[in-house]
Amino acid sequence: MTVTNGVSRPALRLSAVLVALTMALALLPRTGAAQDADDACPEAAPESDFSDRDKIPDAHVGNVDCAAHFDIVSGFEDGTYRPQFQVRRDQMASFIALMLDAADVELPQGDADTFDDVPDSNVHADNINRLAAAGIVEGGPLGLPANEYGPELRTRRDQMASFLMRAAGFALHDDIDAFDSNDQQFTDVPSGNAHFAKVNGAAKNGIAQGTGGGLYAPREETRRDQMATFVVRLLCFLICDRDGPVLDVVLDPTSCEIGGELTATATLSIEGDPVEGQDVDFATSGVATTPDAGSAETDAAGEADFTFTVVGAGTLTVTATWSSNGQDATGTAQIDCGVVAAWDVALSWLNEVDDSDPDNPEFRQGEEGTTGDARLVVTELAGSHMLAFELDASAVTAPFCDAPGAHLHQGGLDENGPVVVFFATCADLQATNGVVAGELTDDDFSGGVTIQDVLDDPESFYVNVHSAAFPPGAIRGQLPDGGQGLIPQP
Repeated sequence: MTVTNGVSRPALRLSAVLVALTMALALLPRTGAAQDADDACPEAAPESDFSDRDKIPDAHVGNVDCAAHFDIVSGFEDGTYRPQFQVRRDQMASFIALMLDAADVELPQGDADTFDDVPDSNVHADNINRLAAAGIVEGGPLGLPANEYGPELRTRRDQMASFLMRAAGFALHDDIDAFDSNDQQFTDVPSGNAHFAKVNGAAKNGIAQGTGGGLYAPREETRRDQMATFVVRLLCFLICDRDGPVLDVVLDPTSCEIGGELTATATLSIEGDPVEGQDVDFATSGVATTPDAGSAETDAAGEADFTFTVVGAGTLTVTATWSSNGQDATGTAQIDCGVVAAWDVALSWLNEVDDSDPDNPEFRQGEEGTTGDARLVVTELAGSHMLAFELDASAVTAPFCDAPGAHLHQGGLDENGPVVVFFATCADLQATNGVVAGELTDDDFSGGVTIQDVLDDPESFYVNVHSAAFPPGAIRGQLPDGGQGLIPQP
């Protein structure tokens, strides 16, 4: 931890700690859609010494004080802040970059030649270049070329939302689109607005609010007093400790039989306290159930129950969801129903083998450095077996044709054996970029092999994915776990 301006916060990049807190950063229920301006500062801040402080509107003066306290804003040479002045794009970059500095978010070092119209003499150049390197700002506004930033252009409110939410996504997830939302928050920001998802995300997370009547005024230019409130809200979003809604789901009983009954209990809490009288929606997937969806209201303990009957086999997922006042929470629980066996098979180029000399098999014959995953689940229903598979070979270099596809082979770790069942043809792999799933029965197997044979001796079978460049196999994995620890390493 480091301490800056008296506030303890994570050092360097926030992702290590705050990714885990992202869901907890949603604001607690309130009557408005966004946090009140005078509540936004992470700590008590002294009054700023701007000579025109008395001209700053009450809704923003506390946040101007806060931003000055955290060295995010500074005034003009005459000691004024000029709250009604509109924010230029170069100034906006400094607001956001300095806010990220205050939150101990490490920005990459920018390239001095990023934009042709931002010379080194521009006092905001370094901050513009740092944000550009992080993907938070880009060139080409209002039809300008991509290599021009438009530093003197004014910043509209919808544009500001995009800058803010890209910064939040970078800080917490290293993904500038992490907080995008298609849940429309304002009637004057339709889906056709290029900033639609970012404006929605800013509103849902308490960083931006409207002008009243369900409006946001997206084309209005952002003033300096408003800008202070925007960045202080975002600063608090990044460093204020708030426990948001949590939805935990448990299943009872803890074993699952086909034809049996299960109850999913979802417990809703905020800051550790149970929340009563809230509707929780439930849905099942992966296995047929009756019913497959329902809702229930939380009781005094914050608990809501959903009871259903299992009528299929496989891995059952129960998902519970809740939303209210711009907050939301999701919880899941999984259980295997009627599952006889399940194998998570690591696939690797290291496992591909040349067995032309049985006494000296040569491994590492696949696509160098490439790995993948396969999950095989065997279920039994009414005395019949079914093999469900999920295969991710997306790291294998296309094309997959002309090559045999992806299969289960019969053979030991150090030999190439015959195909016993197809997972996918090369055309299937090509169409899905190597990610396929399906269900197989004994009728799909060949060579007299059955699913029972795989159950009896899984170590004698392996998954193999072929490609045009590696027809014998690009990646491979022996059941039950891919042969980990058994293949000689390079």
